[in-house]
Amino acid sequence: MTKLTIQCRLVAEEETRRWVWEMMAGRYAPLIATTLGQVSQHKDFPQWVATGELPAQVVKNLVNQAKSGLPARWCASAQRQVQETYKAWLKRRRKLQQKLQAQQTWLSVLRPDAELAQDAGLSLEEMKIRAQALLHREINNWFQAYQQCQDVVERSIFAYLLKHRLTVPTEPEDTDKLRRKRRQVEIKIERLETQLAGRSPQGRDLTGNRYATALHEGEQCYWEDDADFLAWQAEILSRPDSLPPPVEYATNTDMTWHKDEQGRLAVTFNGLGKLKFKIACDQRQLHWFQRFYQDQEQFKAQKGQRSQALFTLRSVELLWKPGNCSGEPWQANFLYLHCTVDSRLWTQEGTAMVQQEKAKKSQRIVEKLSERSDLTAQQKECLQRHQSTLVRLQMGYDRPQRRMYQGKSHLAVGISLDMENLVTVALVDVVKQKVITGCTMKSLLGQDYALVQRLRYEKRQNSHLRKVAQERGSKIVNYEANLGIHVERLLVKAIIHFAQQHLAGSLCVPTLKDIRETIQSHLQCRAEERHPNSKELQHRYAKEYRINAHRWSYNRLLKLLNQQAKIAGLVVEQGVQSAGETALERALGVALSAYYQRSAA
Repeated sequence: MTKLTIQCRLVAEEETRRWVWEMMAGRYAPLIATTLGQVSQHKDFPQWVATGELPAQVVKNLVNQAKSGLPARWCASAQRQVQETYKAWLKRRRKLQQKLQAQQTWLSVLRPDAELAQDAGLSLEEMKIRAQALLHREINNWFQAYQQCQDVVERSIFAYLLKHRLTVPTEPEDTDKLRRKRRQVEIKIERLETQLAGRSPQGRDLTGNRYATALHEGEQCYWEDDADFLAWQAEILSRPDSLPPPVEYATNTDMTWHKDEQGRLAVTFNGLGKLKFKIACDQRQLHWFQRFYQDQEQFKAQKGQRSQALFTLRSVELLWKPGNCSGEPWQANFLYLHCTVDSRLWTQEGTAMVQQEKAKKSQRIVEKLSERSDLTAQQKECLQRHQSTLVRLQMGYDRPQRRMYQGKSHLAVGISLDMENLVTVALVDVVKQKVITGCTMKSLLGQDYALVQRLRYEKRQNSHLRKVAQERGSKIVNYEANLGIHVERLLVKAIIHFAQQHLAGSLCVPTLKDIRETIQSHLQCRAEERHPNSKELQHRYAKEYRINAHRWSYNRLLKLLNQQAKIAGLVVEQGVQSAGETALERALGVALSAYYQRSAA
């Protein structure tokens, strides 16, 4: 689903804002923090960590026990936040464990050829002959075959081939290169073990009790190792929380839109009584909020005949943001509303696509339940609800028409990312497996490429000014402003124009898996080679390299590209970026990897 998030400021009387602040900061935030702590202290928590799943009923019971006068929808929001927080934490922990196991296995592969031959009980020449014969076997996943192999001799031969990228080398082994590779893997393992030893999720501490407790512990404790001291230092140096977590309304039926005599929009929320908030938004977002009101009015005009599943608005979040005022928290901070919309529901063509998707889903449920004769009361209610949904989905809403983009399925735009070329795109014929044409970031941006040079200069200048300001204890001013975001938007627009100009059917972006660990281990390994006997010089070298290199937000760029591509009608696919010699070869590899995954699905 193509989802966008738009925002507006909510304007209300001071007494209303004070009440909302006290509810969110005094009851809602402590409820989430308390529940997060209770989950980590539960007797079955180690079992949940092992399985990677947190039972929803347990979280629901804990929230119901701790709630204190909060609306039911706020309690449901707290439950969702706790579940999503631990779901993400458990997922990340599971990935870290898989990465750690993979790196440990890879470290067992990266051993000298002589040592592998000695373990196998063979000479180096005999191992080469056996390895050449093993290459003729049809093996889909060599790494998995190595892990599952139990025979000592064959396992050593697998390790020999994996280390040399499935080739039998004729030249002598470069021991220095092997040592550097091993050191990079060892650094990755150390970092992964440190991350796995991290603490469980904690809620926002608006009162500062957690900081005070850590400060008191620092005065009383004597640190036995660096790990404990660094954990305490991170707690002391972390920025204190000043704003409560957002309240999520997961459905589009929990708010009512209004218009006053002057035509200004306002909104009320279920569970907050008659509290009314006026909408204050930019002119660029105003048409979305007008659409929310129009959808609601059309639904009311023919109630029971239209489906709310076709509302443009999908869900909202109520949250506070820092303001430029002083005084009490509800005076110094502003109340905002973040609205998630499905951009396809803006036009008739997109609405028809959503109608078909939802109708197919409801039809499958109806057919499945209709085949059974022993339905429970709840299943009968579900059957009746989906039958009525099928009827209501037939009547749409009044929306404008827009021609949809249609690209060629065999043409794809592969995108490669690296620290030197930053972004490179290639138009690939995935059937013939060849590059038709390609563009660097300089060619894509044209005259706007001067902004990239300006951004690099301002990053270096800002780094210097930040150091001077820290030494003087003065205010730190960021002179980059939003130039980086502006450059990313220009680049995304150029990439989409390049794809549409060549009638490409999809954009293939690389996965950012382990990119941070790869860069960090590479920098640390180079620093250790330059300054093997000084930790201080190693840290200084890595820091200077990061400052001089272009620090590009790849994740933010791909997120924006994914959002805008779907709006333009382009399919976004993910592929693995291989270690090709040139940027175009890496872009070709991304496109072919995404195509193979699509074909195998």
